[in-house]
Amino acid sequence: MAPSARKATHYVDSTGNGTVIEVAYDETIVQNTTEGIDIDVGLEGADDLTGLDAGDVNTTDGRLEINTSGTVYNNVANVTINSGIEDTAGNAVSDSAIGVTFASTTVDVSEGTTFDSFTGAQVALEANSDDTAFSIEGPGVDRTRGTGANSYVYVLDTEGFETGEYNITADGTTSVLDLGDLGMEISPDADSYTTDDAVTAELSSDTINREVLVEVLDSNGDVITDEEAFIDSDRERFRRPRRAFRR
Repeated sequence: MAPSARKATHYVDSTGNGTVIEVAYDETIVQNTTEGIDIDVGLEGADDLTGLDAGDVNTTDGRLEINTSGTVYNNVANVTINSGIEDTAGNAVSDSAIGVTFASTTVDVSEGTTFDSFTGAQVALEANSDDTAFSIEGPGVDRTRGTGANSYVYVLDTEGFETGEYNITADGTTSVLDLGDLGMEISPDADSYTTDDAVTAELSSDTINREVLVEVLDSNGDVITDEEAFIDSDRERFRRPRRAFRR
């Protein structure tokens, strides 16, 4: 029976491997150097990354690590292993697309220091080995979570968390996740629009140098269209050039 993927995570690996996609399988996997490795990464709203090969991957037991060459893809959707990865009996892994979870912040718990992020972010809690348990304690939160087999990372969804400091402990070492408020606000130039109007608004945030996806909703809450904006490094507020959001 072919190995099954348990999960896939895109994050910044603080151990020196850079920006990676980790795929955790349920059994040991190896590279088939004869067949050759071919991997594609699916991106939302952009061309897929295709043709990743043996120079971009590393395998350890049941853990596949795919290097994305220093680029963080917050629009990552999935990863497909077309060929070149199999179990020790020669059974190739499935070539079906594997959904990928993106984590915008990484907490290397072994460092025993403080990491900053914002409430609502997906945070990668990183360990030095698989099957590591994390104790998470902070305002209104007291829980234990773990990486599971063949994974060095657990993604903590901070949606609904309060701002403040959270102690993350693993293997006797504690690091602190300090969650702040992103302070994201949007102020439209009008109270209502028709489908023929150009929709303009002002974005503001307590942080800088951030890409923002602005979605325009109708009265039923359905997305009509979207537009990428950017909060620049010179000021908290960035005026989006007038562009029409139309069907």
